[in-house]
Amino acid sequence: MYPPKCGVCGLIGQPGLCPKCKNNFTVLPTQRAPLAPLASLHAPYLYDGEAGTAIQNLKFRRITSLATPMSEIILEYAQKHLDGKYDVIIPVPIARTRKSERGFNQAELLCLAFPPDLVRPGYLKRTPYTKPQVNLDRKARLTNLQGAFITVDLPLGAKVLLIDDVITTGGTAIACGEALMAGGAGEVHLLTFASQPLS
Repeated sequence: MYPPKCGVCGLIGQPGLCPKCKNNFTVLPTQRAPLAPLASLHAPYLYDGEAGTAIQNLKFRRITSLATPMSEIILEYAQKHLDGKYDVIIPVPIARTRKSERGFNQAELLCLAFPPDLVRPGYLKRTPYTKPQVNLDRKARLTNLQGAFITVDLPLGAKVLLIDDVITTGGTAIACGEALMAGGAGEVHLLTFASQPLS
């Protein structure tokens, strides 16, 4: 009933993400150093400008038409920079109540373009309800999610590619990595659509 439009600028006639907005994404000039227990951290873009708007619109404004083009972008990045470094893909889980309120897990949507036989959200589960990370300072973010994740039937020695929308302090990614390594993962690599500045 409605024509397609860009999920960032609203340009009519563009499916999901228009070329102009995509070209305005700021490429992350330097990748972030690993955060133990994560073997590596990767993101194609800086979390600012149009890339930041894309994430905000997907997650909070529920513009899910952005999910496929954003997923295609990180798939292309993974094929170029992470080929052979993973054999299972796990989206970062969110609390059940939050998923019910939002209607989806944005990390799962960012896995849409990846081979479905590799995507295994059930291997990592969120346990208790925790405060939203967005409302916490850096120190609180790093402790808020301790013990909030568990693994279920994770293959021993699995090389995991963990997918999320953005990395800020790294608190969520570290908590997931700790749970995955404790559950028997061989190594864990993080790939997000964008990253906050390194400084």
